[in-house]
Amino acid sequence: MTLAFVFIARLSYREWLPPNPAIQDPDELENIWNVNNSTWLMVGSIMQQGCDILPRGPHMRILTGMWWFFALMMLSTYTANLAAFLTSNKWQSSIKSLQDLIEQDEVHFGSMRGGSTSLFFSESNDTDYQRAWNQMKDFNPSAFTSTNKEGVARVRKEKGGYAFLMETTSLTYNIERNCDLTQIGEQIGEKHYGLAVPLGSDYRTNLSVSILQLSERGELQKMKNKWWKNHNVTCDSYHEVDGDELSIIELGGVFLVLAGGVLIGVILGIFEFLWNVQNVAVEERVTPWQAFKAELIFALKFWVRKKPMRISSSSDKSSSRRSSGSRRSSKEKSRSKTVS
Repeated sequence: MTLAFVFIARLSYREWLPPNPAIQDPDELENIWNVNNSTWLMVGSIMQQGCDILPRGPHMRILTGMWWFFALMMLSTYTANLAAFLTSNKWQSSIKSLQDLIEQDEVHFGSMRGGSTSLFFSESNDTDYQRAWNQMKDFNPSAFTSTNKEGVARVRKEKGGYAFLMETTSLTYNIERNCDLTQIGEQIGEKHYGLAVPLGSDYRTNLSVSILQLSERGELQKMKNKWWKNHNVTCDSYHEVDGDELSIIELGGVFLVLAGGVLIGVILGIFEFLWNVQNVAVEERVTPWQAFKAELIFALKFWVRKKPMRISSSSDKSSSRRSSGSRRSSKEKSRSKTVS
């Protein structure tokens, strides 16, 4: 962007000004938009501090305005995403397991009153599970709910201020249908389901063998995917952007605006350059091709900051040098003749 800015500025006749404004008819013009000043303008725009010098030409102002818009949008987006990350996701970054949940006091947690999860914690002899059970009983308001549905609704309502403990099967079922829910930590107290049949039943063995065959063929996994996982296919993209963050794809419009502004500025700059070339050709009485060639070659010399007022200035200087050289040679010849 900086190099494009410098090149377009060198093409624009509006950016070539007298080094000293007091001189009415200067021999040379100066362009302030070198690499250093252009970089300072770009950096100052990003830091929202502005710059002491500003462009004069319309196409240069279009380029600068589009860059200001791009810098403003990118900086605002970064600030918004940073604030969202530091606030809404702060508790998620610190709580990774049940142990972390027990050690903190900002997020309350509970389970369904009288359910299997509550029974597991109340009857467990593990120290951490007993601590979790005692904390759940002491929370005010109560951390227990009457149903799992009420617990899920409370988690979604309090947005990070409440965690609900429930069976893994029900938990997975609700997560797949609500993209704003997530599972924290590993499974605890893992138990398996079974089919109850009368003691000594003849079809007990057949049922066991059939269930094993279904598991080996992957039929049980297919059924789980059908009833659990294939109900909300948009949750993957939701979790990738964390709900509150903006991706590069969503910011594509900002880049399109910048690209469109640069394109418009370049086109206007080229038309202004050609118009200036025509005026130079008329004023200095040269062909348009000679004026175009001279102006373009000079514009490509980035290291030259001063420009002569007329194209013929350099040729006049060279011709004056040649004439002075011929005068010296004639004087030398006359002197040699006198000596002889």
